[in-house]
Amino acid sequence: MMILQMSNIALRFAIELVALGIYGYWAAQIGSTWFSKFLWGLNVPLGIALLWGVFGSPKAMVLLSGGLHMVLELMVFGLPALLLWTVAKPNWAIGYGVVVMLNKVLMTIWQQ
Repeated sequence: MMILQMSNIALRFAIELVALGIYGYWAAQIGSTWFSKFLWGLNVPLGIALLWGVFGSPKAMVLLSGGLHMVLELMVFGLPALLLWTVAKPNWAIGYGVVVMLNKVLMTIWQQ
């Protein structure tokens, strides 16, 4: 069981990286020139990573209450599924969303 729990934590880290990649991919789509695509694609994931690191990560500098933390989690991990949908990647959106929900359910059950 311990191996499964550690695997779930590793999956959570992988989801964090994938979410940042999705934010970058989406943000690059909204730019009109190559330079603006580059700036958006770089700065949006950096902003999300900073937000998560300060307020949401297990070693966050500022601890949020349960409800606020859940809203932040929904934004950081749930919004990428919607963003994939908006850039015409519905299968990716569904797959990502299912993995995120399964991971969250297991984290809740195992109190991770």
